[in-house]
Amino acid sequence: MNDGFEGYDIIGDVHGQAGKLETLLRVMGYRHTAGAWRHDSRQAIFLGDLIDYGRRQVETVDLVRSMVDAGSARAIMGNHEFNAISWYHGWRRPTQGNFKDHEPFLDAVVGNPALYADLIGWMQELPLWIEDTAGNVRFVHACWNDEHISTIGPTARLSLDDVRTASIKEREGETPTPMRAAVECLLKGPEDPNDTFTDHHGKVRQRRVLWWSTYDGPAFCFFGHYRQSLDAPRISGPRALCLDYSDREGKHPLFAYRFDIGDASLDEDKLVRVPVA
Repeated sequence: MNDGFEGYDIIGDVHGQAGKLETLLRVMGYRHTAGAWRHDSRQAIFLGDLIDYGRRQVETVDLVRSMVDAGSARAIMGNHEFNAISWYHGWRRPTQGNFKDHEPFLDAVVGNPALYADLIGWMQELPLWIEDTAGNVRFVHACWNDEHISTIGPTARLSLDDVRTASIKEREGETPTPMRAAVECLLKGPEDPNDTFTDHHGKVRQRRVLWWSTYDGPAFCFFGHYRQSLDAPRISGPRALCLDYSDREGKHPLFAYRFDIGDASLDEDKLVRVPVA
């Protein structure tokens, strides 16, 4: 899969922060030439959640899209891209909370129907995971799970019917469809139905499973989604690493990890953050 690249620069949830992303790429030695950011010997991997929260929604997607088209990057779907597709087609419930999460992207596109349709169409083609078996590395937005990956199939992509099926919430007590269960796990992470808590909105939620702490898959796994604390240890699992340090206000840095083909362990010195502490 690596097409001769010496390694991957794996970038966590960007959430509309195109300016920080440009700085991060520049710090890692990428240069903007012939319409896209490129590196002579490396490829960027975007772990999903390109949109929502930040002020530069369209610019962020355009930047990543141009890199994917040029072959200097690959990108996978995050839950925010999935939610955007579902919202566009009328399958996501228009609650106040859902709207608030999605408002920055909607503000950027709803006045331009052609642009809106084009961006949603591009997101629809994003795979849910990437695996480089030769390079001993894999990428997913929230959780690597072989059973759920098998449900989606070898293309790693969702059809529109898959999106619709995965968007429909089951009634209380009903078992989720296999497709919904797969998408919920891969894009939002597993939860423990026997461990619940009440959040600050008064809603009862299931506590997330910290699957990466016991992950022992055959390849290193990089993922986003979980909003790590800036004060916590950077390497939280021996073979799986979260790169999401995002926040709604855009005050936190963007993180990347520079994985070299052949690496035998994770090394905190290979983490890059912008802005630098």
